[in-house]
This record gives sequence, structure tokens and C-alpha cells, in this order.
Amino acid sequence: MIEAVSASMSVHENPPPGLLIHVAIEVADGVRIVDVWNSQAEYDAFAESRLNPAIGNIAAQQGMELPSDGPAPTFSETFDLVVGT
Repeated sequence: MIEAVSASMSVHENPPPGLLIHVAIEVADGVRIVDVWNSQAEYDAFAESRLNPAIGNIAAQQGMELPSDGPAPTFSETFDLVVGT
């Protein structure tokens, strides 16, 4: 589902403003996503305009009903970021 949501938003070709890095990994109980953003406001704008509608559309196409209180992201302040070359 994550790959379908990403494809529907064309994030690889058109990354959202403010996104520094996006990583999705498989874990024992599903998938973990870690994003680093310039600001929570930029994430919130992306979530409202692109992410949440895309998740809703893909879930509906796959016959899934999302819980009204769905997964909520956890936010932490980043104090150090190193970007390799």
C-alpha cells in the first residue's frame, strides 16, 4: 500500500516542499516510516493536501476501511543531520 500511495502522489518525481528524507523499512509487525522535514508546518500542509487524500483513495481501491483515528505520526525535534555525498 505504501508504494501505491507514493506512486499515486508522484513523490519520487515531485517531492513535497520541505521534505529532506523519506525512508520506509519492513519491521516484524509491518512497516516503519521515518521522514525528516524542514518543519512540522510543511509536513502538515503535505499531509492535508496530498498524503491523506492519497491514503484514502488507495485504501478505498483496496477495499480497506481506515479507522477514524488512524495512525498518528510521532514528531521529534531533530538536532543533528548529516547528509552524505
